Amino acid sequence: EQAETATSEVVHHAIQVTLDPARKTMSVTDTVRIPANASRPFTFALNGQLRVLDATPAVEELPAGPAATGGSAPERFSLKRYRTSAPAGATLTVRYEGPMDFALSDPKEEYTRGFRETPGYIGPEGVYLSSASWWYPRVDRELVTFTVEASGPADWHLISQGNGTSRDAAGRARWDSGGPMDEIYLVGGPLHLYKDSAGAIEALVYLRERDPSLAGEYLAA
Repeated sequence: EQAETATSEVVHHAIQVTLDPARKTMSVTDTVRIPANASRPFTFALNGQLRVLDATPAVEELPAGPAATGGSAPERFSLKRYRTSAPAGATLTVRYEGPMDFALSDPKEEYTRGFRETPGYIGPEGVYLSSASWWYPRVDRELVTFTVEASGPADWHLISQGNGTSRDAAGRARWDSGGPMDEIYLVGGPLHLYKDSAGAIEALVYLRERDPSLAGEYLAA
């Protein structure tokens, strides 16, 4: 009973997303379960490049505030904020689409090998979406639960958190958080999958190029 109560106080997302790497865009339908203890009106924010096509119940876009920015730098993108009159405990379905194409930052010089980062990207090389992308309706709460169904090109694997598959027989990825998470990731691309099991635990390795030997080293570790 306590677990059910705790879950009812967490925002739940049931996300269906279709990626179009050639156009660097995505189309999303997110059915949001509003927590039982949510205040009214219920508000959320999205990446400003994403366009809400429709919502049930209806949502209203709010005027941009002084802090309505996102990404690793304010100039990366603006946020759009919305509110709905849907009551606590109800569900809100939002359908939206748009581009996600933020260039990689300059390499971090303080690291020997360096790395580059982006708030979000969809392209022929792959996809990287995290909470920094504001790619799903985000609210002022720390934890979420979710299911994600995602589709992309025929040779793509798409990975999120929890339990699931990066590509099923129908060509779709399906993931279930299995419990509260800090955010929702979606990453992947034209990858090669290798897997093994250790008792009840399944280990997965995704590589850009076919390399059974390297995959075997990772799986053994």
